[in-house]
Amino acid sequence: MRIVFLIFVFVSISVNSQIKNLNLELSSSYVTDIKIQENGLMWVGTQEGLDVFYDNERHDFYSSISDSTSILNSKINKLFLSAVSDLFVLTEDGISVYNPETFDFKQIPLRSTPVSVVEDLSNSKFWVATETSGYYVIDKSFNVLQHFVFDPLNPLSISTSNTISNTSHSIDFYENKVFVATVNGFNIFDQSNNTFKRYFAGDKTKLTSSNILGVKSFENKVLIVGENELVSYNILDSSFNLVSRFENGIKRAEFLNDGGILIQTSVGVKRIDYSKERFDIQSTGLYPNLSDKNVFQISDYTFIWQKGTDELSTIVSDNRFNDLIVNESINSITSKDETLYFGTSNGVRYFDSKESMVKEHSNGGSESLYFRNYENQLIQVSQNGFEVYELGTYNSIDLVSTTNVKIDEKSVFESFENYILIANENINIYDINNGLSYENVITQEQLKNFDINNLKVIDEKLYASHDMGIFEFDIHNLIDLNSDSSFISYEYNELLNA
Repeated sequence: MRIVFLIFVFVSISVNSQIKNLNLELSSSYVTDIKIQENGLMWVGTQEGLDVFYDNERHDFYSSISDSTSILNSKINKLFLSAVSDLFVLTEDGISVYNPETFDFKQIPLRSTPVSVVEDLSNSKFWVATETSGYYVIDKSFNVLQHFVFDPLNPLSISTSNTISNTSHSIDFYENKVFVATVNGFNIFDQSNNTFKRYFAGDKTKLTSSNILGVKSFENKVLIVGENELVSYNILDSSFNLVSRFENGIKRAEFLNDGGILIQTSVGVKRIDYSKERFDIQSTGLYPNLSDKNVFQISDYTFIWQKGTDELSTIVSDNRFNDLIVNESINSITSKDETLYFGTSNGVRYFDSKESMVKEHSNGGSESLYFRNYENQLIQVSQNGFEVYELGTYNSIDLVSTTNVKIDEKSVFESFENYILIANENINIYDINNGLSYENVITQEQLKNFDINNLKVIDEKLYASHDMGIFEFDIHNLIDLNSDSSFISYEYNELLNA
């Protein structure tokens, strides 16, 4: 006699949120970026000035040629906050750093427009990438320590001065080493002797292109995301090892707050995690095409958005997928205390994850109950039916009516291969390949009139739990409509479980 004890833990999160207008008086309604300091000051960069808010107080800052403590330029491109909440204001003329003691700014003029700031916490330095003049290194007193540009006569210089596409994920630090991804090679800067070592595509590096999309260090390894492959650099012995190659290339890389990396390939989005001294690559569900998208994480939410559009998609920790409409073109996103703030073409808007939901990615106006990513398609289940989208575009491919299949908020779902299993009073099956749904594969009578409250596939067995026990099915027999649909029932016994 076999006794099976199974514990199913399912968390249902009701997402209630709302997009609201913050209704701030601004130097310009066109907001380029927002940052909120630990002391509560909200900084709003616009095309015509910098505004700061605290409770009901507001102050604005503008550039003044006659004032060396003003911001360098009134057109704000980006804002950056350090680990201790120092504010950097990025404009086409350089960087202005806010001084809270004097309520003004220290100007740091640069030879070309800064595009990103990355903080080296171990060495109390800031690495500033620029459009055409390489990297500047700034100390904790906000003085320029070093300026790195490509020098064709110096093999120990950085491999390019063109760092216009460099982001916070183009650089990483490990002890006295700095790893830099550029459009022309992988660079390692040795801070002990102030020299660069440059690596390009070739047999040694296993790279087929010198355009590096990003780098990230994991223990004693650095993962290099190239245009066609993932390569691991061993910090201890300076060797390169191929992790994986992608036939049609990698279009984009997004580095997540949780330590994972997303890459867009020709066959969908892959996620890379580092565990037990190896890189694990898995296909992900629900993500749209990330080629022109940005990814932002806060609490249980992952937001996918595109600059210049008014829509963003959200993936919740329980794999529910929603669309939010901001109603204005989004230029930037930041967060504070589980609230998301949008810098838009018409002011500041915000999304509070603790309030009511704006809009679900819906099927005929009905709330989405379940999603499945299968072979570059997104299958959405609602009370109205199964709708199939082309992943990344959300163009509807097919709609299958489920008039005879009961689907509601009490329904539970599970996936196996090309099938979606739906249960409540009975068990039904939807075949993604042929777009057909099959009602009452297991009837309510066979289920002894128990309502199924959870489904789980484990080792090719489907376990369906109810209030008084569990049913066990052979999953292959279940989906084969011509086979025997017998199953095992394990019922709760008060005497055995007292």
